[in-house]
This record gives sequence, C-alpha cells and structure tokens, in this order.
Amino acid sequence: MIDRLRDSELDRLFADWSRPVIVCRVDQGLNSEFDDLSESATNHEVAAVLFPPSTSATRQTAMQHAVMECVFLVRSIDLPDDLPLTACRILASGREWGVIEVTRSADGQTVQIRGQVT
Repeated sequence: MIDRLRDSELDRLFADWSRPVIVCRVDQGLNSEFDDLSESATNHEVAAVLFPPSTSATRQTAMQHAVMECVFLVRSIDLPDDLPLTACRILASGREWGVIEVTRSADGQTVQIRGQVT
C-alpha cells in the first residue's frame, strides 16, 4: 500500500501523521586492555510515521513473556546514505527500539523499519 502513494500523498501522510524520532547509530568496540565493550552513539533526528505497537508472546519463553514491536515509516532522503540501519536503535515514544527488519520501498522513497523494545 505504501509503495502506491504518490509524491503529494506521501507529503500529506508525513505532514499529518509523522513525529520526530531519533535514529541512533551504535558502534561497538572492544577495549582489549580492559576486556570491556564500549559503545559510541550518533543521533539523527528524522520524521517518522509510527504504526501502532503490537505485543505478542515469545516461543522462546514458552509463551510466558511478551515482546513489543512497532513499525516506523521514514523517508529515505531524511536518512544519511551510509547509515547501516541494522546497527541502529530508534528512540521514540519514551522507549528504545532495536531494529530487527528493514524494508525499502520499490520506488526508493521510503524505508519501513520494524523495531522491538530492547
């Protein structure tokens, strides 16, 4: 459905429904002297359309624990070209979401990011 939106429709969708989120690139490194893992973060604020979060039980815990997921729709032009989305976290709605799936639209205008609460 999103692939079929034309430029003006996409503009309207983002004008009406988007909100600012932080896409946080996280680079990890190992300090061999201290055997310590370090992280450095670079934040990029972008406009995203947030789809309603969903919660489902996990098979790994015999359905005893739930996981929350959310889909974010972002314009490709708002993201840096060299940004590896699978190495990012999204800060939105007071939560931190780990990126678990990235789908680019056929026309290249949008990126759909599925995140899971970390």
